[in-house]
Amino acid sequence: YSSKHCDASYIKLFADGVVESGTGWISHEYKYPIDGKTHGNIIWEPSELNALTSYANKKGLTIHTHSYGDAACKATIDAYIKSNQDNKTQYRNCLAHVRNITDEDIVRAAENKIPITENLFWHTDYNEKDPESKMIKDYLVDNMGEDYYYSGYPMKSLMDKGVVMSSSTDAPAALEFEPSILNVIEVATTGMAPEDDGQPFAVEELLTIKEVLMSLTINGAWQLGLENERGSIKVGKYADFVILDKNILNYQGEQLRTIHNAKILNTYFEGENVFEAK
Repeated sequence: YSSKHCDASYIKLFADGVVESGTGWISHEYKYPIDGKTHGNIIWEPSELNALTSYANKKGLTIHTHSYGDAACKATIDAYIKSNQDNKTQYRNCLAHVRNITDEDIVRAAENKIPITENLFWHTDYNEKDPESKMIKDYLVDNMGEDYYYSGYPMKSLMDKGVVMSSSTDAPAALEFEPSILNVIEVATTGMAPEDDGQPFAVEELLTIKEVLMSLTINGAWQLGLENERGSIKVGKYADFVILDKNILNYQGEQLRTIHNAKILNTYFEGENVFEAK
């Protein structure tokens, strides 16, 4: 199924049951068990996760694992390390979402060159109308406390500890605006979506504009094995870039809350001007 712009050599796994069963796989016991669940659901036993990862890598497939909860993150990193030992090859298997990953596992990911794809704020605060936000509150806040909820987006911690962290517009990044890289940059640098007011979310994990751009470009290209083709402007690479009407790189303080107002004048893809504002 591969083509010039589609590489079908990845497998998406869920180490946790957050989508299917409404619960992440965490190590702490719930204060108030829900439907008999005390820790969250395990989709794959660790031995199964190890076997699946090693076998897929042996066949030339890279694994992308949804690891929602500290226990899910630990089991996934264990599987990736074991696969690299089994196959004697450094695969760029990736973790996604990594809610409540421990500092110890962040260090292990960095030391073993395991990339992590982190939403630059899936949502910026509790929203009763958002099913996932409600699930997080029901399972994590009520059972674990506020700290467990707000420690779910370790963007700065990942980068500071040397993890190659990539990101995208997965989930809207702004609840009422169309998904946009500009919205992603604004949310990740301010802790607030364009339509938000009040207090910023998880300020200790906010990034600089440069760090956000790294996660969206250079780091993403490395994770996909495309660092020699894309991700930065260099002779011999594809010319993929946009031209804005404002230089957002110089924005500071309250200016960051206006990033979403920047207009895209041109979009270049593989050296061709594929969009021009009217």
